[in-house]
Amino acid sequence: MSAVIREIESVIGKKSLPLLLTRYAGQRVYVPSPENLQNSHDLVTFLGRENAEKFCAHFSGERMHIPMNNAAKIFSRNQAIIKDYSTGMKVNDLARRYGISARTVEKALNGK
Repeated sequence: MSAVIREIESVIGKKSLPLLLTRYAGQRVYVPSPENLQNSHDLVTFLGRENAEKFCAHFSGERMHIPMNNAAKIFSRNQAIIKDYSTGMKVNDLARRYGISARTVEKALNGK
């Protein structure tokens, strides 16, 4: 994990980090000041108001590059697994579809 990602995680928390990475990984993002943060801003939509304000307070006024991270890819994959499972797919079928073990599928379904 890069230093930037660790810093972001320390500000918004471990649960919100994948949300930010899913939306912005590999992109350059302008971070507004907290007083200029509108409820319609993407950061509020993806992180929630409280975490968006924390993020903006810490990185206010910066144009920052959000690095790519495997966490974002894994988070997106796990969301897809959960969706496919809810349609009735079996664990072994999901494992084959995503090229992972059945145990990894079960972890994704259990939120681990």
